[in-house]
Amino acid sequence: MAQYLAQPQLTFAGTDLTDQCQAVSMELGYDALEVTTFANSGHQMAPGLQTVSGTITFLVSYGAAEVEGLVAGEIGQGDTTIIVKKASGAIAADNPEWTISNTFVSAPLTFNYGEYQIMEVAFEGGTWVRDVTP
Repeated sequence: MAQYLAQPQLTFAGTDLTDQCQAVSMELGYDALEVTTFANSGHQMAPGLQTVSGTITFLVSYGAAEVEGLVAGEIGQGDTTIIVKKASGAIAADNPEWTISNTFVSAPLTFNYGEYQIMEVAFEGGTWVRDVTP
């Protein structure tokens, strides 16, 4: 059964930015490596290195410990950690936590007069782990 996300959590570079995050999109997987032999009748694949990419949509706030300052300090570093959890409770099978380590962050900025400023932070590379153990 599908579930409504009532209180997801997001930590970006060690700071909880849940209250300024509108959306997170992640694509996690593995490179597909071909391992086909003469004995196979079709292509056979095996997992290679992990693949990571995605975006985070933030409402922008300014200051050293706010969204703009934190993201600016991570752009191009290649060592950012992002943690996403379904809800604020304890990690469990029904509340998994995804940790992306050593990811590369970029953040194009758009300024529109008369609107709340939104920052669409992109990330790629690094490694991911899904944790369901309390």
